[in-house]
Amino acid sequence: ADEPINLYAIAAPLDGVDYVLRKYIYNKGDQPVWAGRQYMNTDKLEEGVTIDPHGLGFTTLSSVWGNKAIKILKVEGVPANAATIKDGSYPLYAPLYLAAKKDSKNFEATEKFIKYASSDAGKAIIRKHQLVPVDDAPALEAELEKNSAWVAERAQGRGEPRPVSAPN
Repeated sequence: ADEPINLYAIAAPLDGVDYVLRKYIYNKGDQPVWAGRQYMNTDKLEEGVTIDPHGLGFTTLSSVWGNKAIKILKVEGVPANAATIKDGSYPLYAPLYLAAKKDSKNFEATEKFIKYASSDAGKAIIRKHQLVPVDDAPALEAELEKNSAWVAERAQGRGEPRPVSAPN
């Protein structure tokens, strides 16, 4: 409906999900923004959006896939799913990095997990959760800057400059 939107966001300024959204919209991941409803994690944000017919939030596909209470919006008519992310037609995706600090007490366990996640069995689990293993679409990381420009072009295409922060 053409009605006011209740914007939901993550309060932590460097949360990965919100960082990516801010990077896309403001071209600066740590850009402070205003949102009427702020949560400490995406689980709580999703709960809030679920009960608010005017709620809008940004979260991960893997988290809400299959949740019938949340409507996943299309971007320029393209639905969000693993296939459209893999082929690059859905523009709002973000890389998920796995890394280990060599002097960490858990380095060996972390390294084993990363190796498992890179195996065929690990990739099958990743795909099951609507994520795209890097081997399935190696060109996606190079597309991130292009996608940011794509978002900026659409924002400016409405005759408005790229925002420097959220309204209010």
